Amino acid sequence: MNLLMIYLIQSCNRTCYYCPMKAWMYPIDHKVPFRENGEIKPINLIDNESLLKWLDKFCPPKEWIICLTGGEPGLYKEIDALVPALNKRGYFGVIQTNGSLPIPKSKNFRLCTAWHEGVSEMPPYYDEIIILKNLKDNWQEKEKYCISKRIPYKILPFNRQFEGIPPGSNNKINKFKGVTTILSMGQVMGCPQEIPIKGQDIFALSEPPVVSLQQDKCRYCGTMKGVEIFLSNKAMSKL
Repeated sequence: MNLLMIYLIQSCNRTCYYCPMKAWMYPIDHKVPFRENGEIKPINLIDNESLLKWLDKFCPPKEWIICLTGGEPGLYKEIDALVPALNKRGYFGVIQTNGSLPIPKSKNFRLCTAWHEGVSEMPPYYDEIIILKNLKDNWQEKEKYCISKRIPYKILPFNRQFEGIPPGSNNKINKFKGVTTILSMGQVMGCPQEIPIKGQDIFALSEPPVVSLQQDKCRYCGTMKGVEIFLSNKAMSKL
């Protein structure tokens, strides 16, 4: 199995100082010069029709686990249709969210909701709550609340939240062979640290996905480990 990281949108409805993606967040209607030819294009170009056509051509569900992320996936304009479409095709995966906006429930996709610093009430949309062990936040009270309400949760150390890896898992190799990334403008690459290759995007439908094999010291490979620990048991059985 390979992991497909889809950054649906480079916009968010929060501005957390500790967010690893903060430097790459923009207003939903933001436009930038496109890398290949300088043409001015929206930063958020992905649409369901193009994405699903690309998936149907290149990514059979039996070979891929999908992580929907961002930005905040709940802001993606077609999220209500995308999740059921992925579920119907037989894909499994996780959705990384802050839980403040409605995202369809799915038997195949687990809503992993980060309970953010300074947010007193638990986010309304979740399958599992993620609590960062942040000394500036009342994370202990959040844990007690989840226990009292029997809400599934995991605690991650705050100084490692960028990697999303639980304590003691640094040296554990996950079951993913490698990772492919789709950016919000539709570019397709292997590791998110790579530079997009001309012609590699979901709109062209001409090139199969580049897959970067995991590396021990790459923090994005750490993200791959993080995705695995949030998969449902049914999804894990597919690996």
